[in-house]
Amino acid sequence: MNITSNSELQKNIGQISKSVEHDFTIINTRGKPKMVILPYFENNDDFIADYMESYFLHRNKDKLINEAKKSLKSGLSDLEI
Repeated sequence: MNITSNSELQKNIGQISKSVEHDFTIINTRGKPKMVILPYFENNDDFIADYMESYFLHRNKDKLINEAKKSLKSGLSDLEI
């Protein structure tokens, strides 16, 4: 894993794009991790979709927990399919 700043990314995109072939790179903005650069391979769409799903679940964890609690409190629905 490599860690670099956003400004270093802009200055050294060629070098970083070569290093990504061997390992992922985390880009920091103002000292905080902001994004990840991953190597590309054909048919990786499913892996990226899984990563993004995990990202959104993690990002919205508290909201999802609260919604689940509200749903449990409301009880069973009388909807029939």
